[in-house]
Amino acid sequence: MIGKAVAISAILASVIWQAGAGLAAREFKLKYGIASVSFVYAPLYIAEDQGFFKQEGVNIEAIQLGGSSPAASATISGSVNFYVGLPQTAALAIAKGEKLSTFAVIAKQYGSDIVVSKEVADRLHLVPTMPVEERLNALKGLKVASWSPGGSPDMLIRFIAAKKHWTPEKDLTILPIGPSGPMLAALENKRIDAFAFSAPTSLQAVERNEAFLLFSGAKGEWAPLANEPYMCLIGNTDWLAKDPDAAAAVYRGLVKAMDFMRKNPDAAKALMRKRLSAFDDAAFEGGYKDLPLLIPDSPKVGPAEAKMIKEFVETIYPAISAPLDKLVDEEIGKRAGG
Repeated sequence: MIGKAVAISAILASVIWQAGAGLAAREFKLKYGIASVSFVYAPLYIAEDQGFFKQEGVNIEAIQLGGSSPAASATISGSVNFYVGLPQTAALAIAKGEKLSTFAVIAKQYGSDIVVSKEVADRLHLVPTMPVEERLNALKGLKVASWSPGGSPDMLIRFIAAKKHWTPEKDLTILPIGPSGPMLAALENKRIDAFAFSAPTSLQAVERNEAFLLFSGAKGEWAPLANEPYMCLIGNTDWLAKDPDAAAAVYRGLVKAMDFMRKNPDAAKALMRKRLSAFDDAAFEGGYKDLPLLIPDSPKVGPAEAKMIKEFVETIYPAISAPLDKLVDEEIGKRAGG
């Protein structure tokens, strides 16, 4: 009897071990959308380059898409599983019933910067020591470039305008002119007075064109935007419901990347330098020093983040009611053990 019991136990143990091994060996083949090259994607880059996604069984492919709107559309249609972007823009689509939800955050401050031309800075006597509210007042009446409607630079400008009780397209002009190259060229050729974009593009304008850094989002210096969720992973809700283990594996890869950045700052910096090799040393160094301010301790999202996203959107668009219970999916983090 004892021998028979031992044999049965051995068989059960083997079955359990094989099931566990099969689960651990499962590969998740995923695609995600991304719009640009920036410091704000650091945990995502490092999770890829350091092999943390592969450790979690994630075989991931980045699809370059031209802005938040195309990335959201691709995610809604199922062409990609998720995209990295602004959750406030996603909230506008969610309010219309689209199948999106934020399941991880990789940048905790609204990391878009605003630079103004040297001519504007000189005319308005702008200096870095001015209070942030006073500096932001300088935007009134200017031609300010953004990437695309609904993107993070565009939303930043509109949020500032709403807080200042200005009317966009009346008290200032917002010009969606595309990615970093066209923005830098437009500023250099005096077609615009200012632009909003994240580092290192913003700092290139400072280095090359003597532009003035009017606002640094990474520093969290303006109270209405302090700790605002910025770059997040936003998934198709059908995919999140059907395969939460895949999303949880991505989440765990990000946890490892964030931990690596804290414990191995020099190695993380070297990885980022390779990713941002097109930018000159001054722009890279200037932006990298603020990177720790952007990166959260964890990718976790929950009710607090959902509330901030909702308030941001409804500040710009008071007629829109963003559904608080659908903006974030905190179950993925819980499933990942985070």
